[in-house]
Amino acid sequence: MTCVDELFGAKPVHAQKEEKMEFKPEKISRRRFLKSAVAAGSLGALSIPSASGQHSTQSVLPTPEESGIDHVVLVMMENRSFDHFLGWMPGANGRQAGLRYPDFTGQLQPTHHLTDFQGCAFQDPDHSYEGGRIEYDNGRCDGWLQANDMYSIGYYEQSDLAFLGAAAPSWTVCDNYFAAILAETYPNRFYQHAAQTDRIHNVNSPSTLPTIWDRLQTAGLTGKYYFNDAPFTALWGTKYLGISVRILSSWRTAPGAVSRGSVLLIRGSRMRPAAPRMTIIRTRTSGTANTSSTRSMTPSPAVRNGRIPF
Repeated sequence: MTCVDELFGAKPVHAQKEEKMEFKPEKISRRRFLKSAVAAGSLGALSIPSASGQHSTQSVLPTPEESGIDHVVLVMMENRSFDHFLGWMPGANGRQAGLRYPDFTGQLQPTHHLTDFQGCAFQDPDHSYEGGRIEYDNGRCDGWLQANDMYSIGYYEQSDLAFLGAAAPSWTVCDNYFAAILAETYPNRFYQHAAQTDRIHNVNSPSTLPTIWDRLQTAGLTGKYYFNDAPFTALWGTKYLGISVRILSSWRTAPGAVSRGSVLLIRGSRMRPAAPRMTIIRTRTSGTANTSSTRSMTPSPAVRNGRIPF
């Protein structure tokens, strides 16, 4: 995801809610476990009150061998924020209506419900490295209309999203997730593969950054990268040619490519035994502007097409 994750419907600092996380080991939901696990990631453990009131350090994550997780599938889609798409979810850290942002003249403009599912009449919200700093405004998060038009502070409601509107309430939804870097597509794609970036703009120069694919090879584990229109791994030259596979938009097959049916590994309750241990799927990112022909989540394709990954 690019920094448009922080653009659409972002909350100003004074509108953000503070949540005190309370961990109860005797009863924990899947959603709370994930939140706790993420919080523990940087610390390696959680601090849990004991009967005496003292805080003791207790590990909550098993070793990888004992986790029960055999396969990891990551689908990368572009490109909407939580508030813009899912801010309507009850109990989530999201806001849609009731916020106002200053425009170029200083007049406050309210966030608004979008009835246009493509936004063809509006500009693509600025998600460059420089534009993101204007929108972020040193943490005030109020510069959206200093770099964009009114489309950037619009949002969709549950009834607008036929698939996500029905599915999201039953899913674990990361309402506090943000893009890796407040910048455009390429820097964030580098974070996906390398956990760092060597550029802040969409530049096609070769990269030598070490990646998760290198780690998998060192550990003797299998990995596969599936792409739809162009392989991002090509920025490493031919190094990852052997693990990069194109997904065809139809159900036919061709040399060097696979059909969508063979990539959809999560069918039923089990993965195929021969599936790679780590799979990254890059969905389509290009298409005809101002039409609904592409399934990308970026403006201007129709957002309701974005529910289809490939």
